[in-house]
Amino acid sequence: MSNQTSGPSDEREWATRRALLQAILVYLAHHGPTSWVTLYLHFEADGTGEIGPALGYLAVNKHIVFEGTTATITASGTEQLRRWQS
Repeated sequence: MSNQTSGPSDEREWATRRALLQAILVYLAHHGPTSWVTLYLHFEADGTGEIGPALGYLAVNKHIVFEGTTATITASGTEQLRRWQS
């Protein structure tokens, strides 16, 4: 295994990914529980394919919870959003 540090490309990728994660949390904080279809249509307009992994990341980290097909921001998600916005 290499002992390399992350480079500018990795930093840009994380910044882009974090912006999407933050945008999803902001959307849920403002709009309340939302169907995953609505989130997909809203955030996948550019066709990058990033919405699925982003929702998965947020769910695994307990920042959102799915009840059926509806996503809701959790207290952990609200706290993470505050940290990212500060």
